Amino acid sequence: ADQRKNDNLYDQPVAQAVIDEMNSRHESLMSPDSNPLSSALTSLGFIYFLGLSVASGAVNLLQTVLVAYPQMGAKWGFDKAFAELNKAGLQSIKGGNDISKSLQGDELKAYNEAVRRGVIDVTQAHDLAGIAQGEDSGVMWKLRPIMRWASFIFHQAERFNREVTFVASYRLAKSTGVSHNIAFEQAMKATYDGHFDYSSGNRPRVMQGNVAKVILLFKQFGQNMIYTMLRSLHQTFKAETPAARKEAFRALTGIMGAHAVFAGTLGLPLISTLLGLISFFGGSDDEPWDAETALKNNLSDVLGVTVTDVLMNGVSRVTPWDISGRVSINNLIVPKTREGLEGESKAQAYMSAAIGPIGGIFINILKGFSEIADGHGMRGVETMSPTFLRGPLRAIRFADEGAQDKTGVSIQDDVGIAAILGQAAGFAPSDVRLATEGRSAVYDLQKKLDNRRSSLMTKFARAKLDDDQETMNEAWDEIEKFNQANPSRRINRIQAMQSYKKRKKRIDNAEHGMVVTRKKREDLDQGRFAFSE
Repeated sequence: ADQRKNDNLYDQPVAQAVIDEMNSRHESLMSPDSNPLSSALTSLGFIYFLGLSVASGAVNLLQTVLVAYPQMGAKWGFDKAFAELNKAGLQSIKGGNDISKSLQGDELKAYNEAVRRGVIDVTQAHDLAGIAQGEDSGVMWKLRPIMRWASFIFHQAERFNREVTFVASYRLAKSTGVSHNIAFEQAMKATYDGHFDYSSGNRPRVMQGNVAKVILLFKQFGQNMIYTMLRSLHQTFKAETPAARKEAFRALTGIMGAHAVFAGTLGLPLISTLLGLISFFGGSDDEPWDAETALKNNLSDVLGVTVTDVLMNGVSRVTPWDISGRVSINNLIVPKTREGLEGESKAQAYMSAAIGPIGGIFINILKGFSEIADGHGMRGVETMSPTFLRGPLRAIRFADEGAQDKTGVSIQDDVGIAAILGQAAGFAPSDVRLATEGRSAVYDLQKKLDNRRSSLMTKFARAKLDDDQETMNEAWDEIEKFNQANPSRRINRIQAMQSYKKRKKRIDNAEHGMVVTRKKREDLDQGRFAFSE
């Protein structure tokens, strides 16, 4: 770079930026600044959210189908890739999740080299559990036996994915006539492209600090997925050869298609954002309109509830176990919040998501104690429990009382045995999820209309109090429009005047900034230290 800095055909500033980055990465790897607290917290987060979770491990097996297979199919042909993945998968299962027992010759040599380089054994589970290289030895060597046990299910699922993908890719590459070394390199690249590189050296530097490591826990998968999709999109138009552009396009459409099957249309990137924008421009205060709900309703009128549910949320909705939320790539950047939230509540939900999973643990614990204090003991314990315990506790509740909200209103009276068993493993029942979504759509509309009605009556009452005839007329014009759009929630003159009178009475009876009835005036003595004589 120094020798060519005066060469007009050489981009020396970019080259120097690469050199600086590699120097910084080398320094951080040689002198890791790992804090025992951050290591302990990330381990806590893994155990709480993923450790010992059967559902998390089972869903993780789908990454080969959702990410690796589309890229392998784009490069070597989808039929050939499917056949080799199926063959390798059966060999791995036969060997007890050790495909090496079925390999020999160059295939065994390639596999052993892949293990030596960490292509197969350095998994996301071990990275999240703190077992990957570069962690704080003072804490992690003490926790390592516990973390290996807690990460066993998740790690074994990932190990299966990686060894099956590697061996299948090696065989596909060799079938094209390339040498052993080239086939090995292509297989290693296919494995990293499909299942990512979770070694500490490959983690973005912005995610390597002690604070970042805690706040951005579980975000490396999202970062890798975003890069994979954007890179494929970029190469679709900017790759050097037509063949490379075609491969990138097939990979991108394959990834999107696979996710559409398992997560549904709503699980694809930016779909919720797009529907939210359409909702914003398509509705009004008097006639709230949600594009997602309207789309579901229109499709269900034509295609029926079941087909619509599958189109929107994936094929798992025809089974008792819903996995759409677990495989969705719609919320890799902006976190998903509970449906129906708005204003301050929605802002709080986003803030809770922004502080990371570790903050979420403490929030769940506080919520659990609050529910216990409100008389919902078992539900409170369920809320604060780690994922591997929450599923069984919720399954017990479903078996005992069905799916109910906190007030005791039934969402679904009878939850089937298959759904209960799935819930015990960590899978949400599809029927309960669908019923909850329909309930949320109704409540969301009711909340918006009731808030609009209340705001109009408040506007009229305030204008009346201020003797502002112009604003009163304006408010009444808005009320008439509301009444026309919502006859079941009509506001008449009598109701508007009653709202005004109640507000005026409260103001007239207020003392020291409080409304206190005559019978309770003695209560004012409690705050006499703050009131002037």
